[in-house]
Amino acid sequence: MILIKGEAPYYLMQVRIMAEKILLMSPNCPGCRQLKKHLKKNKLLNKYRVLDVTKKEGARLAHKLGINYIPNCAIVEETPDGRKARPCTESEFREILEEI
Repeated sequence: MILIKGEAPYYLMQVRIMAEKILLMSPNCPGCRQLKKHLKKNKLLNKYRVLDVTKKEGARLAHKLGINYIPNCAIVEETPDGRKARPCTESEFREILEEI
């Protein structure tokens, strides 16, 4: 819930926060190739943005979030303060794996 200032009384308004799921992978990672293959086979790959950690953008995000192993994922959320990235929780990553 977000407090929207205006005329008294103040109104509470529910705002939907959009999230983007990013998969961090490497072409040298057998688990990454397998995950990508299964997502593609089940037509789920387009739900995610895939970043290669051997490239600048992927390496920068993994480093910023303290992600040390792959495959892994991150969530980028639009918040009232701008875009915020965070590592996926174990349960969020498990959800991805359960889809395939």
